[in-house]
Amino acid sequence: MSAVLSIDRISMRYAQNLSEGNGLVWNPGDKVEGITNLLMTFFMAASQFILGGRASILFLQISGIFLILTNALVIMKISRFIFHNDKSMTNETHATTAFALGILFYPLNYWALMGMETGLLALLVSCLYFTVLKNVEKAEISWPFIWLIILSFLTRPDAPAILIPAIIYREYHLIKISKRTIPAIELTTVATLMAMIFLARYTYYGEIVPNTYILKVTGMPLLDRISNGANFTKPFIISFSLPIILATINIIRSYSKEKLILFAAFFCAVLYQIWVGGDAWDYWRFVSPAVPLLLLLTIRPLMRFSGKIPQSQIEPNTWYNKVGFTRTVFVSLLLFLVFIPSNFQFRKQISFNKKPFQTKSNRINYDTALILKYICSDKATVGVFWAGTIPYVSGLTAYDMLGKNDKYIARLSPDPQVAWANMKGVPGHNKYDLEYSIKGKQPTYVQDYKWWKQNMYDYVMANYIIVQEGDLEMYLRKDSDEVRWERLRIVSKGRYTVIW
Repeated sequence: MSAVLSIDRISMRYAQNLSEGNGLVWNPGDKVEGITNLLMTFFMAASQFILGGRASILFLQISGIFLILTNALVIMKISRFIFHNDKSMTNETHATTAFALGILFYPLNYWALMGMETGLLALLVSCLYFTVLKNVEKAEISWPFIWLIILSFLTRPDAPAILIPAIIYREYHLIKISKRTIPAIELTTVATLMAMIFLARYTYYGEIVPNTYILKVTGMPLLDRISNGANFTKPFIISFSLPIILATINIIRSYSKEKLILFAAFFCAVLYQIWVGGDAWDYWRFVSPAVPLLLLLTIRPLMRFSGKIPQSQIEPNTWYNKVGFTRTVFVSLLLFLVFIPSNFQFRKQISFNKKPFQTKSNRINYDTALILKYICSDKATVGVFWAGTIPYVSGLTAYDMLGKNDKYIARLSPDPQVAWANMKGVPGHNKYDLEYSIKGKQPTYVQDYKWWKQNMYDYVMANYIIVQEGDLEMYLRKDSDEVRWERLRIVSKGRYTVIW
């Protein structure tokens, strides 16, 4: 159960409350939209309602596998439109290679398997580009096109950034063949449905945009935010320089509008990551949904570079045909030139020499939540920096000290000292007020007493006791009625251990 990423359990807590009839909220009765993956949250709520908590987590991860494989199949279908006029590419070659490229990028697989919306968004993005390429000659309203845009938007509000090239390509083509009414109807329908989503959000939460957007984007000057995003994205561009070069060569040497919009989708995803100011984790979740589209464009240059020739020109009895020599060369080059550089950062995880990202933190938070559930009453409260696992597993009322689920903190000025991953002022982690969260809210449990330039050590030591359980240290409020003191044993002044 601890395998699911902590941040995803924020969404699962919303889903849990929704499935239990408490509304789409983090804490019952407190309407704050601390999620940006509405469609995925509805999916989680349905799975929790039907299967229950533990089974729903396993189902979520299995669903991630399904999403990755299905997306690879759609990428394979897209390849047929890209290479259908290329005589040097057999159907078998481009289909199998495209499928492999659809599952090669480690971060996309990681996010999908951890239950994040990234896998679902990748599938929806690929389906939309496939729909546009497939139906470009059909001068009629495309409802799949409309609904894929809306579903992508519900999956993540930033999805239109990746979809813009496909939308422009389709509507421009329709206008070009004098079918102006169809783009007008499609775009008006999309705009109307999006307006309805905004209206529903405002009606329910009292805000036009999610609290997460306010937390991450507001307060930091635009140029500083873009500089942050550029510094964060630089390692990604370096690791992906070869696929980008190969894709560019492909477009230049055998230009087509279809190839250009796939490249543009990737380019728009990168620009969005820069504009939003980066991310807290250098696992490239904003660009991952567009990566398979870019990798698709590397097939033809690699084929030419490896000396691949049409099967019809191969002597049927030659040794290199019998053992598939050319295919072996091609696959080897593919793995070396595309797979290894773009995944080099994650080589230890891929080779199982290192556990997946945040495994240790997830285990600590999960164990902490179970202990809190045992030693605290249902009316206890928790103050957390990791807003996912502890609130979700413990089921206790929670205070989010980094503001994802707190309107007051989300509107504070960001602290540029919160720095990692080449950023100054990490989005989503650079706004905090520990006086407000610890001294003001007085939670029963506090996850920690300091965050960057603020340190509440003296207050916490004076008002909280330490519960030591193995390697875990937990701070519980002194003399709190919400602590089951009979399940604790004092070992020294201010220190307790759990009685099981």
